Amino acid sequence: MKTLLAATLLLTTLISAQQKTEYFKPNALFGGSFYINSFMLQFHGAFFTEGNFAYYGALAVTPGKVNEDHVYDNISYHKAKYDFRDKEKGNQYKDVMFDIGTVYNASKIINLYLAVSIQERSEYKEFYDEFQILGDNGKYYLSPTSKFGIGLSGGIMFSISPKVGLVGGGTIGVVNNTNIGLTFFL
Repeated sequence: MKTLLAATLLLTTLISAQQKTEYFKPNALFGGSFYINSFMLQFHGAFFTEGNFAYYGALAVTPGKVNEDHVYDNISYHKAKYDFRDKEKGNQYKDVMFDIGTVYNASKIINLYLAVSIQERSEYKEFYDEFQILGDNGKYYLSPTSKFGIGLSGGIMFSISPKVGLVGGGTIGVVNNTNIGLTFFL
């Protein structure tokens, strides 16, 4: 019920904004967002040409949660789990993405974007050494496994004023994620 109420409120706000906003075709836009599935920051920008299309670029990175001083290249997963009998605590990820694509100015409040995304994901296995010999207070990581690939990013930007908009979108590929944020129109 709360989701339906929130969706109705958002839709009403967008329709109201479309009716009140004079047509504004931006020259450029920039902004940032964060990814919901794994905390990741994205910075994006676009420059519009003569028509309704813009060149779009974005860079997204995961702030480091892994202390590189406590990553052990010489310990295998088998050794940590079965020989040392340390507890596996989960995975930590470091992601980097670079998007290049286009933005389409569809209406006075809607801009759609689609981009090819070059992605890299490093996955660190986290363990806990109860004797606290390894790592920081027993917390340590095994050498990461990395995946590199090409994916797609896309989404929508809603203008809430002639200078500010909301961004929502997603990425598929090596890194699958959903993002929300703000964009500023110039």
